[in-house]
Amino acid sequence: MGGHVERRIGHLMQELHLLPGTTFSNIKERGIYDPAGNACLTIAEIEWLVASIILEHHASFHEGIGTAPLAKWTADTEGRTFRTPADLRTFHRDFLPFEERKVQQDGIHLFNVLYWHDALTPFLHNNAWVTVHYDPANLSKVFVRGVSGEYLEVPYRNLRRPAISKWELKAATRALRRQGRAGVDEAMIFEMVLARRKLVDEARGRSRRARLEHARGARPGSGPTLPGPDTTRTIDAEFQVIAEDADDVPLDLPFYETEEWDD
Repeated sequence: MGGHVERRIGHLMQELHLLPGTTFSNIKERGIYDPAGNACLTIAEIEWLVASIILEHHASFHEGIGTAPLAKWTADTEGRTFRTPADLRTFHRDFLPFEERKVQQDGIHLFNVLYWHDALTPFLHNNAWVTVHYDPANLSKVFVRGVSGEYLEVPYRNLRRPAISKWELKAATRALRRQGRAGVDEAMIFEMVLARRKLVDEARGRSRRARLEHARGARPGSGPTLPGPDTTRTIDAEFQVIAEDADDVPLDLPFYETEEWDD
């Protein structure tokens, strides 16, 4: 069935190349067109457009089968029952990236951030390792299977921390280490993330990199609503956090549910 799949992907790419910001298939085809300068769609908008294109394909007449794909599927599956996941939320969490961690007295340590839930207490008695699933787009909580087999939603131990993405955490950690800070801790990471967000928000629209960093931020809407952190500490002259204000509130940014951002 590979030929059918490749043909559909080819048709999809033809339509995507009509959107502003396309890089085209090769340099010769791109010519003098500036993809970065013309890009204006967010990830959420691109996702919506791809979904609409796919839905349009399902409803369009197909010569090979003599009808629309959706009509063909409906006719061929009438009266049949298909096995589906019992719990879609659990099914989704099963496919999230994960790390193995030991539950310690103060909670779960992941990416220099501490997580805790009282339901983790039974794991302390047997010195157990657990599989910690996380959403790279929102690290405000992680998911651990409890003793009953269901996933526990384990939030930050400090609930005043804002939701951040894994990309933001990695970028903040790199920035701190460039400053010579070998012992990076949780408070420093969150202060740096908020400082970078403020700087990027001020620079947004002036550079492609600033727009990219803004789009890579966390999507707090998928996690709990959290108050801003204590920002009385300062970092350095480049990313100084002077006082808590409205700019420190986590930004409501579009993001894929589980997309990894790599450099």
